[in-house]
Amino acid sequence: MVDFTHDWIGDFDNVQKEMGRLLDYLGNSKPPMVNFASSVWEPSVDVYETVDQVVVQVEVAAVDMDRISIAIEGNTLVLVGQREEKPSQGHKTYYQMEIQRGSFSRNIVLPCGVNIDAVEATYRDGLIEIVLPKAQKDQRMQVKLK
Repeated sequence: MVDFTHDWIGDFDNVQKEMGRLLDYLGNSKPPMVNFASSVWEPSVDVYETVDQVVVQVEVAAVDMDRISIAIEGNTLVLVGQREEKPSQGHKTYYQMEIQRGSFSRNIVLPCGVNIDAVEATYRDGLIEIVLPKAQKDQRMQVKLK
């Protein structure tokens, strides 16, 4: 006959106490020295429509205009660029790091057809404004039969 006199309940109680000690230790340990931004950088964008145009505003502070490309592919506005870190002299110790740097790409689906021959883009105070005149909807053309 097998004798089961081992204290299983006591073992579970000891495991529970050890887990509690581990969680207390982890909860009281120091936070990381640097807080990093959590996601890949995409510039913020506003898109709105007026009676005769679509306007796209893009927030690109500290991005050199030479590093931005704007294209229209079908009914999509494509923004590609890069924010680079400015070289500094000496050693830096970061305590918080939220300004995202590096390459970005943003595809914005336009709400309607636009006249790509009359698009205008301007940059001012860290904001690009792209004005896209709407395409004529009621265009009519007579075709002569031969």
